Amino acid sequence: MDCMQHPFIEGPEVLCTDPETYTLINNMPCVKTVTWRVEPANLFASPGSGNGVTAPLWGNNTSSGPATLIYTLSAEGCNDAEVEYDLFVGRPCTFELHSFPTEICVGEQGETLSGAAKFKADVFPNPANEFIEVICSGYIPGTRIAASLISTDGKVVKTIEEYSHNFKVDMADLLSGLYVLQLNADGVIYHEKIVKL
Repeated sequence: MDCMQHPFIEGPEVLCTDPETYTLINNMPCVKTVTWRVEPANLFASPGSGNGVTAPLWGNNTSSGPATLIYTLSAEGCNDAEVEYDLFVGRPCTFELHSFPTEICVGEQGETLSGAAKFKADVFPNPANEFIEVICSGYIPGTRIAASLISTDGKVVKTIEEYSHNFKVDMADLLSGLYVLQLNADGVIYHEKIVKL
Protein backbone atom coordinates (compact mmCIF):
# COMPACT_ATOMS: atom_id res chain seq x y z
CA MET A 1 0.00 0.00 0.00
CA ASP A 2 1.32 3.43 -0.92
CA CYS A 3 2.05 5.35 2.26
CA MET A 4 1.71 8.73 0.51
CA GLN A 5 -2.03 9.22 0.97
CA HIS A 6 -3.96 12.45 0.62
CA PRO A 7 -2.01 15.17 2.39
CA PHE A 8 -3.37 18.68 1.87
CA ILE A 9 -2.39 22.26 2.64
CA GLU A 10 -4.38 24.73 4.72
CA GLY A 11 -3.90 28.48 4.35
CA PRO A 12 -5.41 31.58 2.73
CA GLU A 13 -5.78 31.76 -1.04
CA VAL A 14 -4.68 35.40 -1.02
CA LEU A 15 -1.45 36.51 0.63
CA CYS A 16 -0.80 40.17 1.37
CA THR A 17 2.14 41.75 3.18
CA ASP A 18 0.99 40.54 6.60
CA PRO A 19 2.47 37.17 7.65
CA GLU A 20 0.22 34.14 7.18
CA THR A 21 0.83 30.52 8.15
CA TYR A 22 0.37 27.66 5.71
CA THR A 23 0.22 24.15 7.17
CA LEU A 24 0.60 20.76 5.55
CA ILE A 25 -1.97 18.41 7.03
CA ASN A 26 0.13 15.26 7.01
CA ASN A 27 -1.83 12.11 7.85
CA MET A 28 1.01 9.88 6.70
CA PRO A 29 2.95 8.42 9.63
CA CYS A 30 5.64 6.96 7.38
CA VAL A 31 6.89 10.37 6.20
CA LYS A 32 10.35 11.13 7.61
CA THR A 33 11.15 14.57 6.21
CA VAL A 34 9.08 17.47 4.91
CA THR A 35 10.49 20.48 3.06
CA TRP A 36 8.72 23.35 1.31
CA ARG A 37 9.46 26.04 -1.25
CA VAL A 38 7.58 28.80 -3.05
CA GLU A 39 7.64 29.63 -6.75
CA PRO A 40 8.35 32.29 -7.89
CA ALA A 41 10.34 33.31 -4.82
CA ASN A 42 10.61 36.97 -5.91
CA LEU A 43 6.96 37.60 -4.94
CA PHE A 44 7.73 36.93 -1.29
CA ALA A 45 9.48 38.96 1.40
CA SER A 46 9.52 35.85 3.58
CA PRO A 47 12.03 33.01 3.09
CA GLY A 48 11.37 31.04 -0.07
CA SER A 49 11.97 27.60 1.42
CA GLY A 50 12.17 25.73 4.70
CA ASN A 51 11.66 22.49 6.61
CA GLY A 52 8.64 21.12 8.42
CA VAL A 53 4.88 21.20 7.90
CA THR A 54 4.47 24.95 8.65
CA ALA A 55 5.41 27.65 6.13
CA PRO A 56 5.26 31.26 7.40
CA LEU A 57 4.83 33.44 4.31
CA TRP A 58 4.23 37.09 3.43
CA GLY A 59 4.36 39.03 0.21
CA ASN A 60 6.65 41.89 -0.66
CA ASN A 61 5.49 45.46 -1.28
CA THR A 62 6.47 45.69 -4.92
CA SER A 63 5.19 42.57 -6.70
CA SER A 64 1.98 40.66 -7.15
CA GLY A 65 0.86 37.60 -9.06
CA PRO A 66 0.04 33.91 -8.86
CA ALA A 67 2.39 31.67 -6.90
CA THR A 68 2.65 28.06 -5.78
CA LEU A 69 3.62 26.62 -2.40
CA ILE A 70 5.17 23.18 -2.85
CA TYR A 71 5.74 20.66 -0.06
CA THR A 72 8.08 17.71 -0.72
CA LEU A 73 7.50 14.63 1.44
CA SER A 74 10.13 11.92 1.76
CA ALA A 75 9.73 8.50 3.36
CA GLU A 76 11.60 5.23 3.41
CA GLY A 77 10.26 2.77 0.88
CA CYS A 78 8.22 5.39 -1.00
CA ASN A 79 9.02 7.77 -3.80
CA ASP A 80 9.12 11.43 -2.84
CA ALA A 81 5.73 13.10 -3.18
CA GLU A 82 4.95 16.74 -3.84
CA VAL A 83 1.84 18.58 -2.68
CA GLU A 84 1.11 21.93 -4.33
CA TYR A 85 -1.09 24.84 -3.26
CA ASP A 86 -1.88 27.74 -5.58
CA LEU A 87 -2.22 31.20 -4.07
CA PHE A 88 -2.18 34.80 -5.13
CA VAL A 89 0.30 37.28 -3.70
CA GLY A 90 -1.87 40.34 -3.79
CA ARG A 91 -0.27 43.67 -3.01
CA PRO A 92 -0.15 45.80 -4.91
CA CYS A 93 -2.94 44.95 -7.36
CA THR A 94 -3.31 48.09 -9.40
CA PHE A 95 -6.49 48.64 -11.35
CA GLU A 96 -7.17 51.70 -13.47
CA LEU A 97 -10.30 53.39 -12.20
CA HIS A 98 -11.38 56.51 -14.08
CA SER A 99 -7.83 57.17 -15.27
CA PHE A 100 -6.34 57.19 -11.78
CA PRO A 101 -4.90 54.08 -10.12
CA THR A 102 -5.87 52.73 -6.73
CA GLU A 103 -4.17 49.87 -4.96
CA ILE A 104 -6.15 47.16 -3.25
CA CYS A 105 -5.14 43.80 -1.95
CA VAL A 106 -7.51 41.29 -3.50
CA GLY A 107 -9.83 40.25 -0.72
CA GLU A 108 -9.99 43.59 1.04
CA GLN A 109 -13.11 45.74 1.01
CA GLY A 110 -12.73 48.59 -1.42
CA GLU A 111 -12.38 52.18 -0.35
CA THR A 112 -14.98 54.82 -1.03
CA LEU A 113 -13.17 57.12 -3.40
CA SER A 114 -15.54 60.08 -3.52
CA GLY A 115 -17.89 61.95 -1.28
CA ALA A 116 -19.42 60.64 1.92
CA ALA A 117 -21.71 58.11 0.22
CA LYS A 118 -22.66 55.08 2.34
CA PHE A 119 -22.84 52.77 -0.68
CA LYS A 120 -22.29 49.12 0.22
CA ALA A 121 -22.98 45.82 -1.48
CA ASP A 122 -23.78 42.34 -0.21
CA VAL A 123 -22.78 39.58 -2.61
CA PHE A 124 -23.97 35.98 -2.41
CA PRO A 125 -23.45 33.12 -2.83
CA ASN A 126 -19.70 33.38 -2.35
CA PRO A 127 -18.07 31.06 -3.38
CA ALA A 128 -20.31 31.03 -6.45
CA ASN A 129 -20.95 28.62 -9.27
CA GLU A 130 -23.56 29.82 -11.79
CA PHE A 131 -24.12 33.44 -10.72
CA ILE A 132 -23.77 35.96 -7.92
CA GLU A 133 -26.55 38.20 -6.65
CA VAL A 134 -25.67 41.77 -5.67
CA ILE A 135 -27.83 43.74 -3.22
CA CYS A 136 -26.75 47.35 -2.74
CA SER A 137 -27.49 49.49 0.29
CA GLY A 138 -27.13 53.26 0.20
CA TYR A 139 -28.27 53.10 -3.42
CA ILE A 140 -30.00 56.18 -4.83
CA PRO A 141 -32.77 55.11 -7.25
CA GLY A 142 -31.84 55.71 -10.86
CA THR A 143 -28.10 55.66 -10.20
CA ARG A 144 -26.09 53.84 -12.86
CA ILE A 145 -23.96 50.98 -11.49
CA ALA A 146 -21.12 49.73 -13.68
CA ALA A 147 -20.12 46.23 -12.50
CA SER A 148 -16.90 44.57 -13.59
CA LEU A 149 -15.35 41.21 -12.77
CA ILE A 150 -11.56 41.42 -12.73
CA SER A 151 -9.26 38.38 -12.77
CA THR A 152 -6.21 38.13 -10.52
CA ASP A 153 -3.96 39.20 -13.40
CA GLY A 154 -5.86 42.49 -13.65
CA LYS A 155 -7.95 41.71 -16.75
CA VAL A 156 -11.61 42.72 -16.90
CA VAL A 157 -13.41 39.50 -17.85
CA LYS A 158 -17.04 40.70 -17.62
CA THR A 159 -18.86 44.04 -17.47
CA ILE A 160 -22.53 44.84 -16.98
CA GLU A 161 -24.52 48.02 -16.42
CA GLU A 162 -27.45 48.18 -14.01
CA TYR A 163 -29.92 50.76 -12.71
CA SER A 164 -31.18 48.73 -9.76
CA HIS A 165 -30.13 48.04 -6.18
CA ASN A 166 -30.53 44.28 -6.78
CA PHE A 167 -29.11 42.39 -9.76
CA LYS A 168 -27.35 39.18 -10.80
CA VAL A 169 -24.00 38.63 -12.52
CA ASP A 170 -23.67 35.47 -14.60
CA MET A 171 -20.43 33.58 -13.80
CA ALA A 172 -21.20 30.23 -15.43
CA ASP A 173 -18.80 30.81 -18.34
CA LEU A 174 -15.83 31.88 -16.17
CA LEU A 175 -12.94 29.66 -15.13
CA SER A 176 -12.71 28.58 -11.51
CA GLY A 177 -10.58 30.87 -9.38
CA LEU A 178 -10.44 34.23 -7.65
CA TYR A 179 -12.01 37.41 -9.04
CA VAL A 180 -12.64 40.94 -7.84
CA LEU A 181 -16.11 42.38 -8.30
CA GLN A 182 -15.78 46.12 -8.85
CA LEU A 183 -18.89 48.28 -8.58
CA ASN A 184 -18.87 51.91 -9.69
CA ALA A 185 -21.96 53.83 -8.60
CA ASP A 186 -21.52 57.37 -9.95
CA GLY A 187 -17.86 57.44 -8.95
CA VAL A 188 -18.23 55.56 -5.66
CA ILE A 189 -16.04 52.47 -6.02
CA TYR A 190 -16.63 49.23 -4.15
CA HIS A 191 -14.61 46.00 -4.33
CA GLU A 192 -15.44 42.48 -3.19
CA LYS A 193 -13.46 39.25 -3.55
CA ILE A 194 -15.42 36.51 -5.35
CA VAL A 195 -14.41 32.86 -5.56
CA LYS A 196 -15.73 30.98 -8.63
CA LEU A 197 -16.08 27.23 -8.02
